[in-house]
Amino acid sequence: MNVMLSIVLRVLWNGGVTRIAVEEARRIHSKLLVLRESKNDYDLGEVNFEVMRKYGERSSFTPLLTYLTALYAKDRGTEATVDLDLILKAIKRIKPPALYQRPVLWIIGYIRKKLYGEDYFVYIHETSIDKNITKHSSKWKIATHMIDIPVIKTQK
Repeated sequence: MNVMLSIVLRVLWNGGVTRIAVEEARRIHSKLLVLRESKNDYDLGEVNFEVMRKYGERSSFTPLLTYLTALYAKDRGTEATVDLDLILKAIKRIKPPALYQRPVLWIIGYIRKKLYGEDYFVYIHETSIDKNITKHSSKWKIATHMIDIPVIKTQK
């Protein structure tokens, strides 16, 4: 039995995390679930993907969420808005197993773990965490090994 991996991406825009998620979905024939689309120039012709909020669309919560995001990320602009409303909607749309492409999306995996007992995986792209701090601090727990998921097979 082949199980398709769901790759969850917060924003489809031109950037390193997006580039990795798109290529993962393309090469291992996974489903890419995008919470919000932004301006981008990716060729998604061979990618199985779904966009929850198309470029230019807004919800009634967008102004509030943009304001709240700006409190901790003033220099990031409106495209960096954390769409909490989409995060909550995504909880029901994801098909396991799932790989979450940003630490902010761990909340989806955590809630699905509590509701459905599913394991979840968070891909951490940031490398600015000081290894000495993480090694000796009880506040940081970072996985240092790769996990092989034998039920996922690439299609030919």
